[in-house]
Amino acid sequence: SIALKDQTLMVYVTYGGGCGDVKFDMFYKPQILTVMPHRKNLYLKLSGNDPCRELVQKKLLYDLSVFNEEAREGGVTISLDKYEFLYSLSEH
Repeated sequence: SIALKDQTLMVYVTYGGGCGDVKFDMFYKPQILTVMPHRKNLYLKLSGNDPCRELVQKKLLYDLSVFNEEAREGGVTISLDKYEFLYSLSEH
């Protein structure tokens, strides 16, 4: 599941592992066409060497400030797996 607090995206994951090193990377592909609101598809990649099968739950935090310019210009729709939300910032 996901949650948004201020400019931080919180992603709650469950995976099989527990005894090795793992790494979660979040990335997106730059958008070629300009549509409004802007749209970003995020991808989460798990890599590492963890042969164990215990169910591990983690909360991952990702800074969304890279999208702040678009968020101020009407917002940016962000999609991750089956989740979608509008990230926007207003000037005070």
